[in-house]
Amino acid sequence: MGYLAVHKEISRINVRTNIVDTQYATGDYLVESLEALRIKYDLPLKQALSFIATGKTDSVSLGKESPYLRFHANLIRNVVHISIQEPSRDLAFQLPLSSLVSLPLD
Repeated sequence: MGYLAVHKEISRINVRTNIVDTQYATGDYLVESLEALRIKYDLPLKQALSFIATGKTDSVSLGKESPYLRFHANLIRNVVHISIQEPSRDLAFQLPLSSLVSLPLD
């Protein structure tokens, strides 16, 4: 018997290197990107962000397993900090709370 026969439990490990690529975008572009994300992953982003915009909560999280996605938004001093993790990339950005208040949150 070989060495692997003794160790039957083998786990696959994915190693992601952190290469930070800072880009700049307008608030309008970020809002449009959130809409594209909502459509792509069929997420209730408008409803989740409306909880923050109306003051019902200061933090929301959404996630999916297939396809993998993690969305988190947190309100700190009238600024909404948003992080999005997809299989191929991680994004983080901030929007003023007023940007969410002006959204047509149905």
